[in-house]
Amino acid sequence: MAKRKKQGSKRPTATRKPRFKLFGKKNKIDVKALVIVCIFLGIAFMAGKSFFQQDYFKESYEVGRSVISDKSVGKKIEEKAKEKKAKEQKVHEEKIKEDKAEENKINDEKIEETKVKEEKEKPALKKKILPFLIHKKPKAKMAIILDDWGNNYSLLERAIVIKRPLTIAIIPHLRYSRAIAESAFNQGLGVMLHMPMQPFGDNQVLEPHTILTTSSDMEIQIFLNRAIESVPYAEGVNNHMGSAATSDARVMGVVLKELKKRGLFFVDSYVTSQSVAGAVAKKIGNDFTKRDIFIDNKPDLTSIKAELLNAKRVALKTGRVVVIGHDKRLTLQAIDEVAKEFEDEGIEFVLVKDLIYRKRS
Repeated sequence: MAKRKKQGSKRPTATRKPRFKLFGKKNKIDVKALVIVCIFLGIAFMAGKSFFQQDYFKESYEVGRSVISDKSVGKKIEEKAKEKKAKEQKVHEEKIKEDKAEENKINDEKIEETKVKEEKEKPALKKKILPFLIHKKPKAKMAIILDDWGNNYSLLERAIVIKRPLTIAIIPHLRYSRAIAESAFNQGLGVMLHMPMQPFGDNQVLEPHTILTTSSDMEIQIFLNRAIESVPYAEGVNNHMGSAATSDARVMGVVLKELKKRGLFFVDSYVTSQSVAGAVAKKIGNDFTKRDIFIDNKPDLTSIKAELLNAKRVALKTGRVVVIGHDKRLTLQAIDEVAKEFEDEGIEFVLVKDLIYRKRS
């Protein structure tokens, strides 16, 4: 039989604290609770505003914003680097242009001064051509050709003051090609056309009027004649580069026949042992010779002097030597410093035209 519950023995329920409610009875808003919520939200807002206004957060925010707005941050950095490099390059190019303009201005002024001076001294020019004296009977002859003239007019004076019969080989169609040819001739120096011709290999920068192995006979004639016209007083021609062209019998045949018509000699710069220029010249009957020694392949004074001494030994042994240097200050300095010593030992400096093998038929 189930036990009956005793009346009056009901356990008293524990009293609970009322929970916070925004809505009271019958879902009516508790004004007191609402005020508390508003105060709490206001405090939170003010605290957040103060936090977000701090500098380190601003920086973080900006970085974050940048990352979010543009995922290719690396690309932007690369673009900025390229822009900076382009600006630097532009500044560098402008500096080069300014330097070149200044050099051209100096050269132009030098040309005018030289022309005025030559005009005043015209009657005495012939006496000034070879002012040096050879005290001993010469044992051998040395002809010095200086290649690559055409841009550096101001350096020509250094060649003139050496007072030896140097031969100036001038690249055609350059800024000062004509002026250098005229001044060199007026001062008793030899004048040659330094004709651009195709070398072996594809890594060389070529002049726009270079004679190529693929040039037609007509093109070769046109290039050569225009080049000769741009270098007045030229008595002969030598090749600028040209290892491929001088190895081509057809090309050299066209070149040498054209020179023979004009009465001009050819000097083979002999930049390759495969050159056929000598054989073709002999067959056609051209005035011809070839280079024996390069003196300034190493651009330092000691090396240039050593090559000149080598040239002297060859001259004393064979009676003659043809050397080639370039339009460089050190080359001119070396020649100037050894000239008197060489003459005392029996070397006579001559123009290259004096060492041409005459092959006229």
